[in-house]
Amino acid sequence: MEGQLRDDFRRPEFLVVDCDGHLNETKVNWKERLPKKFAELAPQFSGAMGTPTLDYRIEGKSVNVVREEVQKSGPPVKSMKPAHLWTGREGEVDPAKRVPDMDYEGIDVSVVFGALIPIIGLVLVKDPELAAEVTRAYNDWVAMEYCAAAPTRIKGIAALPMQFPEVAAKEVRRAKDLGLVGVYVWPHVRREPLYLEKFNVVWEACQDVDMPVCVHASPYMLAGVELFDRYFFTRIFGAGHGLMAACTFFCGYGILEKYSTLRVGLFEGHVGWAPWLADQFDASWALISNQLPWQKTPPSEYMKCHRIFYSANPNEKSLSLSLKYIGDDRVGFNSDYSHWDGFSPDSVKMIWTREDISDEQKRKVLGANARRFFNVTPPAGAPFGLPKGR
Repeated sequence: MEGQLRDDFRRPEFLVVDCDGHLNETKVNWKERLPKKFAELAPQFSGAMGTPTLDYRIEGKSVNVVREEVQKSGPPVKSMKPAHLWTGREGEVDPAKRVPDMDYEGIDVSVVFGALIPIIGLVLVKDPELAAEVTRAYNDWVAMEYCAAAPTRIKGIAALPMQFPEVAAKEVRRAKDLGLVGVYVWPHVRREPLYLEKFNVVWEACQDVDMPVCVHASPYMLAGVELFDRYFFTRIFGAGHGLMAACTFFCGYGILEKYSTLRVGLFEGHVGWAPWLADQFDASWALISNQLPWQKTPPSEYMKCHRIFYSANPNEKSLSLSLKYIGDDRVGFNSDYSHWDGFSPDSVKMIWTREDISDEQKRKVLGANARRFFNVTPPAGAPFGLPKGR
């Protein structure tokens, strides 16, 4: 697709930053990257990504999210995604093939999260030494191999072994030195809430080195979906509930109040829930704020401050209302490149051609806000050798 230009829309002539795409680490031989004593406990993958045939092993345990958390009951999960939208692109594995895809879509800089190690497997590890080795190996690969192939175009998010906070805090500082632009955090840690005091060492490290906390929805160990028996519903409530809970931990349990420069982003769970949650905070604050003696500021005010960032799906009908009530300086967009339920190669087009938000709001959502949150330095070029208005 290199050099290919789209003829169905003119991309915007400003820096476009995708705040949530994905890479695929399942093709890496992790056994070769760990000390010999951990080689057989390293992440191992077989079968097709995103299907019931995928077998993911770590620390000698098998994890199959599709069978355990996704399928549940009801007819088999079958995507009805339009055929022209991408799934499982080679660019998830090979950064040299990702850049042409970014050019075609109209993305100048892509912030990338992992697919399995940080989002599902790492949190299950019980040996702190193994967790540290897997984390270091993964972050080294992301920074020094995947992102290094196009360092001005691709920016990586670090994994953390949050079940071992002291280890995680050390890795925050190392990830910063590697040039990664954020750290991945679950909405919870093995269903333990993020407001627990033991996690403070991680938030302190993030604040000290100015590394944003990136809370990404996960399909595993979902909280709040026990009432539902099939993926149609757990997909809806799991991601949204997880991010609402995480937002509550940071904005309502005093974390942002204690760490006055800490930055937090909430990814792949829409933004439409945010105005509702802010309203609920205000209603309770007016009635029973004495329940939160640690809070000097209403939680809703933190939700609307410059230290919080939200990731919106391009197809959210409530986007205009969210920008109005939460603030249009705090929302970016995610392509979800190139997962089965993502929006590539149309994510930029879907926002750029919307009629319910202004051109200035489009500029912010498509790039300016994510550039500021991740401290992205714009690459040279106009853009990158391709003509403006392509």
